[in-house]
Amino acid sequence: MICAILALAGVPFAGAMSAERLSPDQQWVFELRSSRASNQVAFTQLKPGKISPEEASKAKLEVSGAIAHLKKAVQVAPKTIGASDPEIAASVGEAQTLSAQASKYLSSPNYVTARKTIDLAMDAADEALGKFGVPLASDFRVVGTFRDLGKVQSWESYVGLTAKAPGVAIAKIAIGIAGRETANASEPGGLRRAPSLPITNLAIYTLQQPSGEYSSGWGKIVNGVIVCSLNPVMAKDETFAISFQPRVPPGTKVLVKMWSADRKRSYAIITTK
Repeated sequence: MICAILALAGVPFAGAMSAERLSPDQQWVFELRSSRASNQVAFTQLKPGKISPEEASKAKLEVSGAIAHLKKAVQVAPKTIGASDPEIAASVGEAQTLSAQASKYLSSPNYVTARKTIDLAMDAADEALGKFGVPLASDFRVVGTFRDLGKVQSWESYVGLTAKAPGVAIAKIAIGIAGRETANASEPGGLRRAPSLPITNLAIYTLQQPSGEYSSGWGKIVNGVIVCSLNPVMAKDETFAISFQPRVPPGTKVLVKMWSADRKRSYAIITTK
């Protein structure tokens, strides 16, 4: 509790993206799904048997669309949490290569091979989406601070974090090292594995009111990620504070995810100093 209160003082708040548009994660997933949808249409045009000129033309157009969507996915990937990870990027690259090959086969024309290649491109897109998991959303503004408690007696091995969502009541919070593992934490259908640097210990959390009064409770560590189901929910003007181990090195990016009482989602990335 002492550590959580100490964490309320720190560096200026750093916010998440605006809720007026899709998050980078959602944009990436949209482009991958759109590429797959375009390839699916092309695949259906190339049914076994004689292919009409109209069907061939439609297939070419859709494969071109799939290639364009994959290009956009690659462009947005650096802004996401984890789409540039080697294993995910490799699957996207494979989908790009196969789609480009299918386009060449359609121009040959070699419709049988084009159809098989399009099918493989869809499999690669599915693989990338499966590895990525649930995209982060930006439905409301989240801000937070991160403070090293190395000079606070008895708390030298802890770090303190505070976060809030101005104007939004929050029902649940998850905190972990920024990556797909934390992004998927507590999400239906999300990946279930620990981050490369898992959280190992935590103190109680507090919900700080502007008046200075506060309530407290315990979260839990699930696969190396802190998960706090807030009961009662964090009020619109309250600030969440918690302290945890390990004491991560400066420059470490921490992902804070929030679920609102009305089931919306958002997040912030906070960098240690």
